[in-house]
Amino acid sequence: MSLLARLKTDLGAARREGDAARVAVIRTLMAAIANAGAVELGPSHPREVQGWAEVPRRALSAEDILRIVRREADELRAAAAEYEGRGAPQEAARLRRSADCAEGYLAPGVAGPRAGTGGGHGRQRVAVEFAAGPQLHPFEGGRRQRGEG
Repeated sequence: MSLLARLKTDLGAARREGDAARVAVIRTLMAAIANAGAVELGPSHPREVQGWAEVPRRALSAEDILRIVRREADELRAAAAEYEGRGAPQEAARLRRSADCAEGYLAPGVAGPRAGTGGGHGRQRVAVEFAAGPQLHPFEGGRRQRGEG
């Protein structure tokens, strides 16, 4: 099974298990892979066809996908170090757990992190950190909370 197929399978499992942290990591990895497959539109490509433009995607090799996952894990670790340095150890710990989850997809022959094996983060409200800083994730346990959005 390809890594992308494994990510899709694991996303469904993480959603069913209500593992919001793992869902966030897998979605981030899938988005990074999808973005890497995007191509620049040239003058020969239509800019818009009834609101949408369809162009062939760039073919990514298994090595390309592994490099993308490694880059994402490295960025999570760098952000964790920055948060640690700024006196935010809880946020740094969350980022390190997310990096661990991403790195679970790098080992050859490994299916990726599974619930109960340290790859998941349980049912908890998580802060999803990006370059702009922490943003509270609106879901807990995979279900929208009363009074939210």
